[in-house]
Amino acid sequence: MSRVSRRYPSLVQLSALVEETMCAFKDIMKRLSKGGVSGDQQLLEGLSGQLRALDMLTLLEAVQAEINQEAAQGNSDRRVPMPESNDSSQTIELDALGLRDRQVVGQALDIVVLFEVLPRLFPGVGVPVAQRSG
Repeated sequence: MSRVSRRYPSLVQLSALVEETMCAFKDIMKRLSKGGVSGDQQLLEGLSGQLRALDMLTLLEAVQAEINQEAAQGNSDRRVPMPESNDSSQTIELDALGLRDRQVVGQALDIVVLFEVLPRLFPGVGVPVAQRSG
C-alpha cells in the first residue's frame, strides 16, 4: 500500500481503494490489449462493478471532515514560525496534506471524473479519453 499520512484514517482507506481500482484498471487494460480490443466503452464495461466512485467520494468528504475537525479542535500543528524571521509572532500555515496525500486525492478525483462524470456528458461535450494527454 502507498505511503500516506496515518493522521487521517479516511485517507488511508481512500489510498487502499485507489490502489485497488488502479490494479483493476491495469488488469483490464492488459486483457483489452491482448484481445486487440480498445475503446472507451469496453474499458468502462470492464470496470463496472469494480469501480467504487461513491465510496471514493464519501471517503474524500470524510478526509475533509477530519481535517476540519482537527483544525476546529485546535489539535493542528499547522502553524509554524516563519523561516528566517527573528519575530516569533510571524507564522505560516502548513498544508494539512502532504504531497503523497495530495497525489492520492488527485487520483481519486481523476478516477471519479474519468469513469463516472465524463461518460454521462452529452456527445461532443468533453474530450474523448483517446484524445486526452497524460
